[in-house]
Amino acid sequence: MKIAIVGFGEMGKKHAKIWESMPEAELFAVADSALAARLEAMNKFGFSLAVVSIYDVLPVLLPGDLVVIATHAPLHCEQAIVALRHGCHVIVEKPMALTLEECDRMIAAADKAGKCLAVHHQWRFTNAAVGVKERIQGGFIGRVHSAKHVRKEGR
Repeated sequence: MKIAIVGFGEMGKKHAKIWESMPEAELFAVADSALAARLEAMNKFGFSLAVVSIYDVLPVLLPGDLVVIATHAPLHCEQAIVALRHGCHVIVEKPMALTLEECDRMIAAADKAGKCLAVHHQWRFTNAAVGVKERIQGGFIGRVHSAKHVRKEGR
């Protein structure tokens, strides 16, 4: 699966790290409007211009299978629709969009293209979540009635 990431801020970097670690995935491009972010992507993931393309704009990223949109929320709707219209599956960071109307437009574009549209915001594979799950399944902490996750910055 060929994957492009749009937005190389905090979440884009996390997505890149995860996708890079998956043998069935090829992280082939990162797009960001900031030159510094594009250069960081090249340095961090060993990209070279001969191997991966680093672009400013979304439409040229789309020879891939999946586009991960990790930009600012006001850009999610239009970027997702462009990717879907170009035949890519889309994972968009939360929030999906800023309005219900934008969400409806994104869903309609996914339906029309016959592609998957997913909103990413979950922590189930973090070390903390996996550890809690193991403790619950192992009976270590007893029956759980509710749980709350509190995130400490930097962890």
